[in-house]
Parts: sequence; C-alpha cells; structure tokens
Amino acid sequence: MHVTKIVYTWYKGRGSLDGNTGVTVESKVHGGLDVMIGGSIKQIRQNHALEHATVSILLEAGVRPPLGGYSTSRGFFIFGRCSADAINDAVQEAHTRLTAGQSEMAISPYCGTNLATGALLSGLIAAIIMRYSSTRHRKVSAAIFAAAGSALISRPLGKMIQRKFTTLADINDLAVIDIRQFLRRPYPVFRIRTQGSPHIT
Repeated sequence: MHVTKIVYTWYKGRGSLDGNTGVTVESKVHGGLDVMIGGSIKQIRQNHALEHATVSILLEAGVRPPLGGYSTSRGFFIFGRCSADAINDAVQEAHTRLTAGQSEMAISPYCGTNLATGALLSGLIAAIIMRYSSTRHRKVSAAIFAAAGSALISRPLGKMIQRKFTTLADINDLAVIDIRQFLRRPYPVFRIRTQGSPHIT
C-alpha cells in the first residue's frame, strides 16, 4: 500500500520559463506534486510506526483488547479502554524509544498487513492447487494445505512488508502536536496529531 521511497524528477516539458530558476512552470507543478505525494506517504509510514509502538506500550502496561489504531498523514487514532493519561504517556514513550533506535517497535504482529498477506496467500495457494486437483477430496486437502501454508508464511512475510513498505521507524523529524479524546462510547477514541518534514528520505 505504501512505498519505501519515491524517486522523482523534474518534468522538463513545454511551457513558460521561470526567469529566476530557469525551470519550466510545468516542472514546478509536477515536482511540487511529487514532493506532496511522497511526503504524505512518508508521514503515513512514520505515523503507522508510532501507532504500532504506542499500542505495544499500552499492551505492556496491561491495557486489554479491544485495542487498535488507524494512521493517516496527519497523525493516527487509538481506540481502547484506556485513559487520556495512559495514551499521553504511551505516545511520548513510543516516540522516545523509536527515536532512540528501537525500530522493532514499529513492527506489530497484529497489523492488518499480516492479515491481508495471510488472506492473499491462502487464496493464491488454494487456487493454484485446486486448479490441478481433480477430485473433491483433493480439493478439500488443498484448502487445508493452503490455510496451513499461509499461516506459516504470512507472519514473517507480513513483518517484512511492514518493515519495507508500510512503516518507517525513523521518526526523528516527526513531532507530536496534540492528543485529544473525541469519543467516549462504546470505546474511547483518541486522535494524535503529528507534524513532520515533507521531504522524501
């Protein structure tokens, strides 16, 4: 869903020339869009990492499920049975530990990436095996094999996808702006707003 790095080039097409820079107006527009898109993806990945680390710390502190989060380019949401003080402490600790180099906190075994990877693998394995299975018994065996195989592979593969594509543990240029609770029932929901550098790294 997210990419590790976007490599962009200035679009040197036809159009009016900027006398100050010597770069066409189209170049500025396309370059600006690339920076915006790349910066948003970077911040989503950073916020996703901070969200994972925050949930991990809440679990360590004894907060019980249901507990989850959702990340955007401007921050992330946490929902669960916990107080505002617990959320604030967890977010600050997560930020401190990630900036200190504890990058593994950005990877979560409960991330939807793992679930999506498992479902995709299960479907692919079952489709391939069933294509070459002629009897009903073999098709049932294929389905069981696919489920078992995807269960074994999905977790390490999901973690690799998180590490390379959907999270970014380097959050040194990401600051927490504020933390607010905007829903109390059925479960408290907190919005954590962040601000980071739009530059692509």
